[in-house]
Amino acid sequence: MLAQADRQVVAERLLHAHRTHTPISSPKEMFPALEMEDAYRIQQLCIDQWVAEGARVKGYKVGLTSKAMQQASGINEPDFGLLLDRFFLPEAATLHHADFFGPLVEIELAFVMKDSLAGPHVNAADVIRATDFVLPSIELVDRRLRNRVGVVDTIC
Repeated sequence: MLAQADRQVVAERLLHAHRTHTPISSPKEMFPALEMEDAYRIQQLCIDQWVAEGARVKGYKVGLTSKAMQQASGINEPDFGLLLDRFFLPEAATLHHADFFGPLVEIELAFVMKDSLAGPHVNAADVIRATDFVLPSIELVDRRLRNRVGVVDTIC
């Protein structure tokens, strides 16, 4: 487990890398003691900063859900994160290559929810009942990390 000050350092470095479009070392390389709980707390620090700057939470994401994507990324479990309004682009958006370090394109299923889900015992039937509709989406994934990453890095 990291100290809160170390989590803050990682969050600040990630936010700086995002703003300046520059790569950094992975959080795990910066702090080898980084654990899953630290990663989610660092993620929340970044989200809190963006929300303080005016962003709105628009949805949630579970990544690396297929074995194929896990094998391709060298990560053996899914990760979870929040989606902010600034991460959604209109269909006609113009993207600039200079804004990206190592972009990847992923085809995803987007679940638009009519009801909220909460608690440790949510199952597939609950998700189906809470879903309004499902549509295809394209995710443009970019990372700001120079080196190979593990699940704690993708969570951060």
